[in-house]
Amino acid sequence: MSYVFLVIALLAVVGFAAAKMSRTGTHEKWSFDARNTILDQYTTIRTRVISCGINYPSGNNGTGFHIRFPATPISTLVSDMVCPGQTLANNLWTGVGGLTAPVPPAGFSPWIYTNDGTSIRISLTAAVGTTDLQAMRVLNATATKLGSIATVVGPVLTITLMI
Repeated sequence: MSYVFLVIALLAVVGFAAAKMSRTGTHEKWSFDARNTILDQYTTIRTRVISCGINYPSGNNGTGFHIRFPATPISTLVSDMVCPGQTLANNLWTGVGGLTAPVPPAGFSPWIYTNDGTSIRISLTAAVGTTDLQAMRVLNATATKLGSIATVVGPVLTITLMI
């Protein structure tokens, strides 16, 4: 009878270890994929912002700051940016070029855009209610990859596009 309990205990330990290894692998894959998605989205957003100044050099966003580039939208969302000088004043993500706004990975709030006269920045926040540290690890890994243009303060990654 004691052998049966010993076998059951060993199976329980092996099962627990296997489950933990599987969970760790899943978290690592999610972190890797999320970081790469964020880096790709940063590149897409940056390219769209810079293209405003190139494609519409006489554009004026009406703020007096970085005038050829989108002003901060009222909503502050990247998805609501408008390229100054574009004849139809279309949203940057549904007009010329036909790109859609990047949707951040699960666990993050939508991208925020700021053009405030000191710099043009985008930021991404670990979503409210994110209880594990995976999202913070992703933000820190992304900032490390980008170097001096990126900072993480609390749950917010901020990337400077231009000064």
